[in-house]
Amino acid sequence: MVLELAELTTFGAVLSFAMDTESQTEKFYEEAAKNPSCSEAKETLLTLSEQARRRGMILERTRRENVAEMILEPISGLNTNDYLTHIAPSERAGCVDVLTLCVELQRKTRRFYLDSSGRISLQEVARTFRRLAEEVAEGEAAISALLDKTTPR
Repeated sequence: MVLELAELTTFGAVLSFAMDTESQTEKFYEEAAKNPSCSEAKETLLTLSEQARRRGMILERTRRENVAEMILEPISGLNTNDYLTHIAPSERAGCVDVLTLCVELQRKTRRFYLDSSGRISLQEVARTFRRLAEEVAEGEAAISALLDKTTPR
């Protein structure tokens, strides 16, 4: 992922970071699904890509609905460096490597949504972030299960 390292100091910055993360996550899963070594995980990876796209749409709607009252609300304690996953798997990467990156991406995304939900004062938006974290956790569980089946013992 190529996102700028910065402290997220406003609600608008948190939303922008979340939307950028979901956009890049969607693209990452689409590319990972094309990896020949991950044919058994392809369906799950495409599902995760679609979920990231839907989360991006939810975040866009959240921004539209809450832009006037919240966009400049100050927020502290969130730094993009804590939530970025530097991922750039090659087509030659093995499925275990790709799935390991997927788990890391899901964990950091989930943590971002949970951390953010505790710092956003508008309860409706905080609830939305917690729901997104739950969805990401389900994706993490699916990827972890695939990883367990794929990892040689």
